[in-house]
Formats: sequence, structure tokens, C-alpha cells
Amino acid sequence: MITVADASALCVRVEAAGLIAYLPLEERWYRRDQVEDGYRQFGVADPDGYRLRFFTYLGPRRVQA
Repeated sequence: MITVADASALCVRVEAAGLIAYLPLEERWYRRDQVEDGYRQFGVADPDGYRLRFFTYLGPRRVQA
């Protein structure tokens, strides 16, 4: 995982360069105890086939009971 300032903008640039994301741009929330951490992320493969996932941290949010 590689942290970037704006995953959405980077995804647009990557797709404009002709690369296809194996993981389309998405917003994902992961729960830990009573908090969820948010990420906007996408993934592409480099020319050697290594998968790279770029993300922007959206911050925490409390889980509603």
C-alpha cells in the first residue's frame, strides 16, 4: 500500500495513461473495535506484474450501535 495525497486524482491520471486498474477506485471502511478507518483506494499492476495499491486515508469514524 502506498499513501498518496489524492487517490482519486491519481487514478484519473493512471487511467488516462492507458493502465487498467485491477482494483477500481473505491471507498472502503475497516472496523477496529468501535471505530472504522476509511480509505479511498485503487490498484494497478506495474510492467513486471507487481500489484500496487494506492490509497488516501479518510480518517476514523465511530461505529453506530
